[in-house]
Amino acid sequence: MVLQRDVHCNIWGEGARESKVTLTFQGQTKSVEVDATGQWSLKLDPMTATGEGKECSVSSQGKPVTFRNVVLGDVWICAGQSNTGIPLSSINDLARNDHDA
Repeated sequence: MVLQRDVHCNIWGEGARESKVTLTFQGQTKSVEVDATGQWSLKLDPMTATGEGKECSVSSQGKPVTFRNVVLGDVWICAGQSNTGIPLSSINDLARNDHDA
């Protein structure tokens, strides 16, 4: 997995209502409560590019999920040949990074 470097990075998901979600990555630990609709979202502070994959851990209700080989770098959105073009307007929620934060 590649996360965009040098910007606030939004991470989001679903969980049990009103449970606590904790994410740990690159020395940052962020916690948030799942809202009444079962959604959660948090923002990681900007981080510099890495050449080595790191672990990212997300846990809730004592159930951790670990993502391995997560790197920080540049994220590019590309499509194939001109006859297979994909307009960005047709891709929902592809990138939620807040570049102005």
